[in-house]
Amino acid sequence: MSIEALPSEAREVIRVAATFTVEPLAEALGFWIDRIGVPADIDFAPYHQLFQQLLDPGSALRSNTAGFNVVWLRWDDLVPDHDDWLAAVNPIATELGDALVAAAGASQVPWLVVAGPGRDGGRVEANFLSRIAAGTNVHVIEHDHVVRHYPVDTWADADGERFGHVPYTRHGFAAVASALARRITALRASPRKVIVLDCDNTLWRGVVGEDGAAGVALDEPYLALQRFMHGQKQRGRLLCLASKNEEADALSVFDERDDMVLRRDDLVSWRINWSAKPDNLAELAAELGLGLDSFVFVDDNPVECAAVRAQYPEVLTLQLPERAADIPAFLRHVWAFDAARVTDADRGRTASYQRAVERERLRGESSTLSDFIASLQLRVDTAPVAAAEVPRVSQLTQRTNQFNSTTFRLDEAAVRGWLAAADRDVLRVRVADRFGDYGLVGVILAEVAGAALRVRGLLLSCRALGRGVEHAMIAQAGALAQRRGLDRVELEFRASARNLPVHNFLDSLGAEVRADGETTVYTLAADRAAAVEFRPGGAAGQQAERAGARGSSGSWPDPDIIARIPTELSSVDAVLAAVDGATRPRPDTGQAFVPPRGERERAIAAIWCDVLHLDRVGTRDRFTDLGGSSIQLVRVHGLLLSQLGIDLDITTLFQHPTVAELATALDQGDSQRLAGVSARANSMRGALRAHRTLDGLDRIKELMRG
Repeated sequence: MSIEALPSEAREVIRVAATFTVEPLAEALGFWIDRIGVPADIDFAPYHQLFQQLLDPGSALRSNTAGFNVVWLRWDDLVPDHDDWLAAVNPIATELGDALVAAAGASQVPWLVVAGPGRDGGRVEANFLSRIAAGTNVHVIEHDHVVRHYPVDTWADADGERFGHVPYTRHGFAAVASALARRITALRASPRKVIVLDCDNTLWRGVVGEDGAAGVALDEPYLALQRFMHGQKQRGRLLCLASKNEEADALSVFDERDDMVLRRDDLVSWRINWSAKPDNLAELAAELGLGLDSFVFVDDNPVECAAVRAQYPEVLTLQLPERAADIPAFLRHVWAFDAARVTDADRGRTASYQRAVERERLRGESSTLSDFIASLQLRVDTAPVAAAEVPRVSQLTQRTNQFNSTTFRLDEAAVRGWLAAADRDVLRVRVADRFGDYGLVGVILAEVAGAALRVRGLLLSCRALGRGVEHAMIAQAGALAQRRGLDRVELEFRASARNLPVHNFLDSLGAEVRADGETTVYTLAADRAAAVEFRPGGAAGQQAERAGARGSSGSWPDPDIIARIPTELSSVDAVLAAVDGATRPRPDTGQAFVPPRGERERAIAAIWCDVLHLDRVGTRDRFTDLGGSSIQLVRVHGLLLSQLGIDLDITTLFQHPTVAELATALDQGDSQRLAGVSARANSMRGALRAHRTLDGLDRIKELMRG
C-alpha cells in the first residue's frame, strides 16, 4: 500500500482473476477473512478476461489501490486443445508473465499468484515462475506449497468443469483459500520477532536437572523442532530460552551434546531460573528493546502457557501437542512463523541483537548515560536510498511501530515511486558503534510542500532508540531543507496504539505544533532543525529508553486465533466443517416459511441448506431469493448426483427455482422437456468452448493493443 492509500482501518478489496470460474473461492476465503479479521471485501474480475485485466490500466485489478490482487492460473485453460500443447502454451505463458510483472510493478497493492502444474509435469509452471521471480510486488503460491500444507484427496471436479468451467472440488478451493489467507496474514501482520523456548520436554525429552545432559533424549520430533527453530533464526527471528532450571544444567546440553541442532551461539539471550515465566518474558523484552506483542512463547506445560496468556495476552503462546510425534505438523501450521520475504538484515539479526546484549552489559558498567553513549562511539550515516536498499526500506515501513511517526506502510513499488519523484526525498539511516554494525535501521520520507520540507514519515528501529540517532535524523532533515532552499521543516505525526515513543520525542523538540485534521504537524525553522543534537539524560532520551518492553493487546491478528489454527483448522476438512457450522438464519423472502414435504423435498432442501449455509429452507423459497448464485447451483448439481444419484442438466435447476418445483419435475420425469433443456445446455457449452479458443485470445490481445 502506498503512503497515499487508505489508512489500515479502512475496508480493502481482495480482487480475484483467474483463467476459469473462480467464484467458489469466496466461500472458504470469506470464512478466513472473517476469522482472522482482515478488513476486506472479496471481489471477482469478469470471467476469462485475464489478459484484459493485466493490460488495461483501468481494469478491476489495476485500479485496486487498497488490498490485494489474486491471479489464479491453470495452464490447460490457456490452450485447451492443441496437437503440440507445450509448444503452443509456452509463448502464451511468456506473454502472460511479462504482462503480470508489468501490471504488478505499476500497482499499489501486493499481487498473489497461484500457479498450478500443467499436463507436462510442471515445466510450464517452472518457466513461468522463473520469469516473474524478479517482478516487483509479486508473491507466488506454488501448487506444491498448497498441497504440502493442505492436502486434498480429489482436486478435479468433472461435473463443475463440464457445466460451469469450475475445475476444482470444494476441497480444492478451500485449500487454495487457506493458503491465500495465510500469505495475506504474512504480508500484513506485524512480525513476531522473538521466539522464547522452554527446554525440558520442549527442546529435548526429559528433565536435565534429573537426567543430566547425557541423559535427556533427542528423539526425532524434538530434533525436528530444533531444525525448524534454526530455520526461523536464519529467517531473522531471535531465539531465547525461558526455562525453570539451573542455568549451568540447561546450558550444558547445548555445550556437551554433539547431536543438538541448536547451539549456544544460536541464542540471543535466556532466562534460566526459578522465576515466573511471564516475569522472565518481560525481562527479555526490556533487554532486547522489543514489545511483548512481537514475542512467541513455546512450551509443553499447559500451566506455564496459561500463566503467560493470562498476564500477557499479546504474546503468541503455543502449547506443544501432548504427543511428541505431532510436533512437526503443529509447527507447520503456525502462521506466525511464515515470512513474506527475507532480507540480508533478517539473516544478520541474531548477531546484531547479540551485540545489543553486550551493549546492555556495558550500560550496567557505565556510571552515567552520558558515559555509556560516549563509550559506544556511535556512527550515524544518512544518505539517499540505493536500489539495493529498497526491500529493507519497505520492510521497515511494514514492521516499525514504536518509532514510526505516521505508521503508513509502503511496499517496494511505492518506495520506488518516491525515489522517482523530483520533489521527494527518501533517506536511509545506517548506524554502527564499537560493538558492530546495526545495519539500515532508519528512514526519512520527505517532500517539498511550498517553502517547507514536509517529513511524512520518520522511522527508526527500536534497537537504535535513545542513543541520539533520532536527533541526528532531525538534523539531517534540517540540512536537506537548507540544501533545497526551504525555510522550515514540518514533521507529521499520526497517533497509533503503539507509537507513543515518537510522539514523546517530537514533543521534546520545542517545535511549533498545530493540528491538520487527524495529523499533528511539528514545525522547526530549517537552521534550528539542522542544529538539533542529543543531550543524554534528557526527557526524550529517557522515554525512548523505556519504550522497549511495551506491548499491545490490540495486535493483529488475534494471538489466540493464530494459536488455535494448528489444532483446530490445520486441514481442509476442518476448515470446511467450520464453514458449514457457521450457518445463518433464513433471510426474509417476503413470503411465509412452508416446510418441505416428502422425502424428495426434504433431501433437496437439505442440500440447499448445505450450499447456502442456512438453518432452514422452505419448499416455496426461490434459490436466488435465499442469496444463491449460479456458481452455487453448480455445487447443488454435484450434490444431487453424489448424494441422491440424480443426474440432470444443470439448466434444469435454473428452470425450477424452488424446492417444490424441482421435486415435482424430478418426480414427473418429463423426458421431452428435459431433452429440450439438454439441447440448450449443449449449445451453451459449445459457446463457452469457442470463447476459450486461441483465436479468441488473439482477438482480445489485438483489441487491447488497439
